[in-house]
Amino acid sequence: MKVNNMPLFFKRSVFGLLYALIISASLLLSEIAFAFVVLMLGTMALIEFHKLIDYFSVLPAGGLAILLYFDYIGQMRQFYIEIILALVVAVHIVIFYFLLRGKSFKIFPIYKLLISVFYVAAPCYLLFLSTGLSQDLGSLLTLFYLVLIWINDSAAYLIGSTFGKRKLSVNISPNKTWEGTIGGFLLTVITAFIGYHFQSQFDLYFLIFMSVVISILATLGDLIASKFKRLADVKDSGNLIPGHGGVYDRLDSILFSITYVYLIFLI
Repeated sequence: MKVNNMPLFFKRSVFGLLYALIISASLLLSEIAFAFVVLMLGTMALIEFHKLIDYFSVLPAGGLAILLYFDYIGQMRQFYIEIILALVVAVHIVIFYFLLRGKSFKIFPIYKLLISVFYVAAPCYLLFLSTGLSQDLGSLLTLFYLVLIWINDSAAYLIGSTFGKRKLSVNISPNKTWEGTIGGFLLTVITAFIGYHFQSQFDLYFLIFMSVVISILATLGDLIASKFKRLADVKDSGNLIPGHGGVYDRLDSILFSITYVYLIFLI
């Protein structure tokens, strides 16, 4: 770690740990506690994201609240969840189209609404739903997924800041390096290997496969968020979390990856 980066590193570590502890505690405490935290984080991420795309609407946050409520009272059918999954994937395709076609893009308010709902709000709902993917592990499976995300992000930052020389994507995210990306990938796989020995539901090859998928998708999610911020000409989506930026900055990897992780575990 370079000397001039040490204060930032400690700030990121302290507030990153606090952020992780809040989510983990709510996840292990109760379903309603985790739903509340997901709603709060999702709403703050939506507010920050709306600033980036020059848009404002309470509908995405309201929709997230409604989805969480109906799921909590047991009124969400699997058919509706499958529709949500399909729409999230469709919006991801649209996002890739707009972000890869050039340096800027213009979209109508209705498209901004759809992107807000199915790129930010719906994945937050899927994160909440993921606690029911395993009868044996329950919330621990979601926690394991989050740990892999946090390990990938933290290791990529730490290794990239210390040893990074080769830029991953100068035009999208100048600070990301191949060294950091590969380091995050390797530590994520190692974490999955360690986690395998603490459960009996999934075999080693499946968990290694999932760790690879999570690492790749988390990096893509980070790059997508970086592109949105670059188009808005800002470094961070906010300043709520010292050393990290905004809530959207912390959730970007989850917002993109949770949909496909949920699909794989569901299948």
